[in-house]
Amino acid sequence: MKRAFALCLLFVASAVSAQPSKGELAAQLTKLLRLEGMFENYLKACTQPKGSPFDPKPEFLSNPGSFGGISPQSAYWPEVEAIYTRFRNRACAYAVPEKFAAFFTERFADRLSLEDLQAAIAFHSSPVGKRIADATYGADQEFQAFANALMLEAYEVARGDFQRDIRVLLRKYKAEPK
Repeated sequence: MKRAFALCLLFVASAVSAQPSKGELAAQLTKLLRLEGMFENYLKACTQPKGSPFDPKPEFLSNPGSFGGISPQSAYWPEVEAIYTRFRNRACAYAVPEKFAAFFTERFADRLSLEDLQAAIAFHSSPVGKRIADATYGADQEFQAFANALMLEAYEVARGDFQRDIRVLLRKYKAEPK
């Protein structure tokens, strides 16, 4: 009897330990959703200067004095571009795709039940779920360029307003220094 009970406990313990944890299921869902690849796309797009605040040419066009007299026609312009490239690469290296994926994995594990994770994995493992993940990943690749263009547009408007506001303040200060 003791032997049968011990075998039963062993069977139950092995069945329980064979169940994946919420963390493992959340990691599997993150992988199925291709989140790491999407963030890899984002970080890659971040390092592309065209259409971003990391491109020195729009800065020059918006504010020709911003480089102290160096213009795109100057022999020093390649050095300006090299400085921007180093700046951009450092700024865009703030994270690696694995950190983004780990963030989502942790949130999925915290916010979804074991049953929810299992259902999501079942769906995203199906042909339809895989096609949705592929479509989302493809749209995300196009989204990065779209988002960069929107960001540049917003940046240009904000920078123009900022520069105007600073000029008004400077005139006020020059007229009545305090």
